[in-house]
Amino acid sequence: MNKTSFPLLLSVVMAVLISFSGCNKTTKNEISHSSFHPRVAAFTSGYIATNGSFTIEFNEAVQSAEPGAEAPASVATISPKVKGSWVWIDNKTLQFNPASKLESGKTYQITILLKKLFDNEKEDFFFEVATIPQNYRLTYDYLSPSTDGESNSYRLTGRLSVADDIS
Repeated sequence: MNKTSFPLLLSVVMAVLISFSGCNKTTKNEISHSSFHPRVAAFTSGYIATNGSFTIEFNEAVQSAEPGAEAPASVATISPKVKGSWVWIDNKTLQFNPASKLESGKTYQITILLKKLFDNEKEDFFFEVATIPQNYRLTYDYLSPSTDGESNSYRLTGRLSVADDIS
């Protein structure tokens, strides 16, 4: 094999391997939530980063809320279970802060037990949030011979971009 065909062959083989490594992965694109509820003003929806949090804002102040204080874990459920804490941002906003990063590409259903927050409330409110599925893109800039001049090696330069935080 001559010296010019090896880098070309190496580039083609790497491109094919990387192209097929992302195949057969399916993701759920539908994110759902309860229908309108008069006590709920806003909530986290769609896709969030794996180091993100879940937030719900109410239309009226919650009497038991103390801004900056931790809310009882019994005010909500998360499925699948996630360790963390519910904190009152203000007297209308409740935020869940996970103890560690959420799992990539996973959908979480959060149920807020409104009857534990408001008098005379009979319904619960649920919403779903999904974490960004981890993905990557590798782009090649160029392939060049080694700079030491003595070896028969090559240097491949490129960039790796990822969909979500990897730290």
